[in-house]
Amino acid sequence: MSEKVLLVCSSNSTNFRKAVNCLSTQSIFDKPELDFLCSLGDLQDLRQIQEAKKIWVFPHRRDLWNGIRLWRKIFKQRYDAVVVFWCLDTGRLLQKIFSLSFGIQKILVFNENLDCAFLSCSFLKKFLMARFHDGHLTVKFPVQSLVLTVKRIVYTCLRILVFPISFVALTGAVMTLYLKKSLSSRIIKKPKRRF
Repeated sequence: MSEKVLLVCSSNSTNFRKAVNCLSTQSIFDKPELDFLCSLGDLQDLRQIQEAKKIWVFPHRRDLWNGIRLWRKIFKQRYDAVVVFWCLDTGRLLQKIFSLSFGIQKILVFNENLDCAFLSCSFLKKFLMARFHDGHLTVKFPVQSLVLTVKRIVYTCLRILVFPISFVALTGAVMTLYLKKSLSSRIIKKPKRRF
Protein backbone atom coordinates (compact mmCIF):
# COMPACT_ATOMS: atom_id res chain seq x y z
CA MET A 1 0.00 0.00 0.00
CA SER A 2 1.32 3.41 -0.90
CA GLU A 3 1.87 6.19 1.60
CA LYS A 4 0.62 9.73 1.06
CA VAL A 5 3.50 12.12 1.67
CA LEU A 6 3.36 15.91 1.71
CA LEU A 7 6.61 17.68 0.81
CA VAL A 8 6.75 21.24 2.08
CA CYS A 9 9.06 23.45 0.04
CA SER A 10 10.71 25.29 2.91
CA SER A 11 14.07 25.51 1.14
CA ASN A 12 15.29 26.44 -2.32
CA SER A 13 14.19 24.47 -5.38
CA THR A 14 17.60 22.80 -5.80
CA ASN A 15 17.42 21.21 -2.35
CA PHE A 16 13.81 20.32 -3.01
CA ARG A 17 14.65 18.46 -6.22
CA LYS A 18 17.47 16.58 -4.50
CA ALA A 19 15.12 15.55 -1.70
CA VAL A 20 12.53 14.30 -4.19
CA ASN A 21 15.23 12.20 -5.86
CA CYS A 22 16.34 10.94 -2.45
CA LEU A 23 12.78 9.92 -1.56
CA SER A 24 12.23 8.12 -4.84
CA THR A 25 15.56 6.24 -4.78
CA GLN A 26 15.78 5.35 -1.08
CA SER A 27 13.25 3.18 0.68
CA ILE A 28 12.20 5.68 3.34
CA PHE A 29 8.52 5.35 2.45
CA ASP A 30 6.64 2.45 0.91
CA LYS A 31 5.61 3.55 -2.62
CA PRO A 32 5.18 7.23 -1.74
CA GLU A 33 2.50 9.35 -3.43
CA LEU A 34 4.10 12.78 -3.34
CA ASP A 35 2.13 16.00 -3.01
CA PHE A 36 3.92 19.35 -2.83
CA LEU A 37 3.18 22.44 -0.77
CA CYS A 38 5.00 25.50 -2.06
CA SER A 39 4.83 29.26 -2.39
CA LEU A 40 3.73 30.98 -5.56
CA GLY A 41 7.35 31.85 -6.36
CA ASP A 42 8.39 28.18 -6.32
CA LEU A 43 5.38 26.94 -8.29
CA GLN A 44 6.94 27.36 -11.74
CA ASP A 45 10.02 25.28 -10.83
CA LEU A 46 8.07 22.55 -9.06
CA ARG A 47 5.56 22.01 -11.86
CA GLN A 48 8.39 20.44 -13.87
CA ILE A 49 8.90 17.66 -11.32
CA GLN A 50 7.02 14.63 -12.56
CA GLU A 51 6.71 12.86 -9.21
CA ALA A 52 4.13 15.38 -7.99
CA LYS A 53 0.61 14.06 -7.78
CA LYS A 54 -0.85 17.34 -6.49
CA ILE A 55 0.68 20.77 -5.84
CA TRP A 56 -0.75 22.96 -3.08
CA VAL A 57 0.15 26.67 -3.07
CA PHE A 58 0.55 28.82 0.03
CA PRO A 59 -1.63 31.92 0.00
CA HIS A 60 -0.13 35.31 0.75
CA ARG A 61 0.89 35.78 4.39
CA ARG A 62 -1.75 38.38 5.05
CA ASP A 63 -4.51 36.25 3.54
CA LEU A 64 -5.49 34.51 6.76
CA TRP A 65 -8.81 33.04 5.60
CA ASN A 66 -7.32 31.33 2.55
CA GLY A 67 -4.54 30.04 4.79
CA ILE A 68 -7.14 28.48 7.10
CA ARG A 69 -9.00 26.99 4.12
CA LEU A 70 -5.76 25.53 2.77
CA TRP A 71 -4.94 24.07 6.19
CA ARG A 72 -8.41 22.42 6.36
CA LYS A 73 -8.10 20.97 2.84
CA ILE A 74 -4.68 19.53 3.58
CA PHE A 75 -5.83 18.23 6.97
CA LYS A 76 -8.73 16.39 5.28
CA GLN A 77 -6.28 14.62 2.93
CA ARG A 78 -5.00 12.53 5.87
CA TYR A 79 -1.36 12.40 4.87
CA ASP A 80 0.78 9.64 6.33
CA ALA A 81 3.91 11.78 6.53
CA VAL A 82 5.22 15.31 6.07
CA VAL A 83 8.65 16.14 4.71
CA VAL A 84 10.07 19.51 5.73
CA PHE A 85 13.43 21.23 5.29
CA TRP A 86 15.13 22.73 8.33
CA CYS A 87 17.90 24.40 6.41
CA LEU A 88 19.50 27.69 7.24
CA ASP A 89 16.92 29.56 5.13
CA THR A 90 15.45 32.08 7.55
CA GLY A 91 12.92 33.50 5.11
CA ARG A 92 10.65 30.45 5.15
CA LEU A 93 9.93 30.20 8.85
CA LEU A 94 6.13 30.30 8.49
CA GLN A 95 6.19 27.40 6.03
CA LYS A 96 8.18 25.31 8.50
CA ILE A 97 5.74 26.09 11.31
CA PHE A 98 2.73 25.53 9.02
CA SER A 99 3.98 22.05 8.15
CA LEU A 100 4.09 21.07 11.82
CA SER A 101 0.50 22.18 12.46
CA PHE A 102 -1.20 19.25 10.71
CA GLY A 103 -0.76 16.86 13.62
CA ILE A 104 0.82 14.17 11.44
CA GLN A 105 2.83 11.60 13.39
CA LYS A 106 5.61 11.01 10.85
CA ILE A 107 7.64 14.13 10.12
CA LEU A 108 10.77 13.67 8.04
CA VAL A 109 13.28 16.49 8.41
CA PHE A 110 16.00 17.35 5.89
CA ASN A 111 18.88 19.65 6.78
CA GLU A 112 20.97 21.75 4.37
CA ASN A 113 23.25 18.74 3.68
CA LEU A 114 20.17 16.67 2.74
CA ASP A 115 20.65 14.38 5.71
CA CYS A 116 17.24 13.24 6.85
CA ALA A 117 15.68 11.70 9.92
CA PHE A 118 12.25 11.40 11.44
CA LEU A 119 11.41 14.01 14.04
CA SER A 120 11.72 12.74 17.61
CA CYS A 121 12.89 14.13 20.92
CA SER A 122 16.37 12.64 20.54
CA PHE A 123 16.67 13.95 16.96
CA LEU A 124 15.50 17.40 18.03
CA LYS A 125 18.03 17.46 20.86
CA LYS A 126 20.88 16.45 18.52
CA PHE A 127 19.74 18.91 15.87
CA LEU A 128 19.57 21.85 18.28
CA MET A 129 22.90 20.98 19.89
CA ALA A 130 24.57 20.79 16.47
CA ARG A 131 23.08 24.16 15.49
CA PHE A 132 24.18 25.66 18.79
CA HIS A 133 27.76 24.38 18.43
CA ASP A 134 27.95 25.59 14.83
CA GLY A 135 26.88 29.05 15.94
CA HIS A 136 23.70 29.05 13.86
CA LEU A 137 21.38 29.05 16.85
CA THR A 138 22.15 32.51 18.08
CA VAL A 139 19.28 34.85 18.75
CA LYS A 140 18.65 36.56 15.46
CA PHE A 141 15.65 38.44 14.16
CA PRO A 142 13.65 35.39 12.93
CA VAL A 143 14.12 33.57 16.25
CA GLN A 144 13.17 36.69 18.20
CA SER A 145 10.19 37.13 15.92
CA LEU A 146 9.15 33.51 16.48
CA VAL A 147 9.47 33.83 20.25
CA LEU A 148 7.47 37.07 20.22
CA THR A 149 4.79 35.48 18.04
CA VAL A 150 4.55 32.43 20.31
CA LYS A 151 4.30 34.70 23.36
CA ARG A 152 1.48 36.66 21.75
CA ILE A 153 -0.37 33.48 20.80
CA VAL A 154 -0.04 32.05 24.31
CA TYR A 155 -1.09 35.35 25.89
CA THR A 156 -4.13 35.58 23.58
CA CYS A 157 -5.12 31.97 24.32
CA LEU A 158 -4.79 32.58 28.05
CA ARG A 159 -6.94 35.69 27.78
CA ILE A 160 -9.55 33.75 25.82
CA LEU A 161 -9.55 30.99 28.44
CA VAL A 162 -9.49 33.27 31.48
CA PHE A 163 -12.18 35.69 30.31
CA PRO A 164 -15.13 33.27 30.68
CA ILE A 165 -13.90 32.16 34.10
CA SER A 166 -13.48 35.73 35.34
CA PHE A 167 -16.85 36.69 33.82
CA VAL A 168 -18.60 33.83 35.64
CA ALA A 169 -16.86 34.74 38.90
CA LEU A 170 -17.83 38.40 38.55
CA THR A 171 -21.42 37.52 37.65
CA GLY A 172 -21.62 35.14 40.62
CA ALA A 173 -20.28 37.79 43.01
CA VAL A 174 -22.75 40.43 41.76
CA MET A 175 -25.65 37.97 41.95
CA THR A 176 -24.66 36.97 45.46
CA LEU A 177 -24.66 40.61 46.57
CA TYR A 178 -28.07 41.25 45.01
CA LEU A 179 -29.49 38.08 46.57
CA LYS A 180 -28.18 39.01 49.99
CA LYS A 181 -29.67 42.48 49.67
CA SER A 182 -33.05 41.25 48.47
CA LEU A 183 -33.24 38.45 51.06
CA SER A 184 -32.20 40.67 53.94
CA SER A 185 -35.07 43.10 53.25
CA ARG A 186 -37.63 40.28 53.13
CA ILE A 187 -36.61 38.65 56.36
CA ILE A 188 -38.23 40.47 59.22
CA LYS A 189 -36.59 39.94 62.49
CA LYS A 190 -39.00 38.89 65.18
CA PRO A 191 -38.58 40.71 68.43
CA LYS A 192 -37.58 38.64 71.41
CA ARG A 193 -40.30 38.10 73.96
CA ARG A 194 -39.47 38.82 77.51
CA PHE A 195 -41.38 37.24 80.34
